[in-house]
Amino acid sequence: MPDPKQEALEQTVRCFTLARSQDVPIHLVFLLDKCEVSRFAAPCIMIKNGHFVIRAELEQLAEHPIIWGSEVRGYFVVMDDGKRVTCHFLTKLARIYNGPLNSVYLVFPLPESLDHHQRRFSKRVNLERENAEGFGIWYGRLGGGAPEALPELAWTPLENGECELGELSASGMRLDVLASCPLSHSSLYDPLLLKGDFGKSGEPNPLFVRGVIVRSLPKPDAEGVTSFGCRFLAWRKVVSRHPNTWFRADEDGVPAIAEWLNRNFRAVAS
Repeated sequence: MPDPKQEALEQTVRCFTLARSQDVPIHLVFLLDKCEVSRFAAPCIMIKNGHFVIRAELEQLAEHPIIWGSEVRGYFVVMDDGKRVTCHFLTKLARIYNGPLNSVYLVFPLPESLDHHQRRFSKRVNLERENAEGFGIWYGRLGGGAPEALPELAWTPLENGECELGELSASGMRLDVLASCPLSHSSLYDPLLLKGDFGKSGEPNPLFVRGVIVRSLPKPDAEGVTSFGCRFLAWRKVVSRHPNTWFRADEDGVPAIAEWLNRNFRAVAS
């Protein structure tokens, strides 16, 4: 009987070998706590001992931090017997070596298998204020109630003048905030709430999406602005017969947001 795991690994090696011979870019998305840190694309130059090696220019990495041991999502497209094959995978950054001519070698374990479906859930889309009309964002903080009562979660709306929805993906969002915004004094894992309509034309589907802050970094191209990364945890319909029932976001995020991105932003590069 053929071994399914061995067959999947052989297919993985074949696809990476095609990527190397065809000199196609390997798109890499570096994640921290499931939230995107950076992304770039570079060619695969070697496949050896269960690993593949990417060569990246130092100049290319200047604005794209990479973290040893971090989770990495990737994809590439190869031609196999005249057919276009899309390959998605999950791996980790294992080693970093200095390379020639101001470059570095990034070494990753080969994934056990590849996903060949056209996956759009991980795409991030810039949402400027004029494009984010109808979206609302709230920051949650525990507050005191009556004596001996349980603390209550108070939601503070974040205004456009102080907070901007910079990026949105199926699994999270990035918020850019000024020092005057209440969010600027938040801590990791503080709650956030997003409201948006992720339906089709003529078929509205407004959702509440609950998440937490997973990172906070100064925005390099905007003085006095801090970028907060949020990971989505759960969602529910705004109008629901069961308002207390929340659905957990799966590994790839919120399905309705993934479908909305796929419908409306097909032309945006991943």
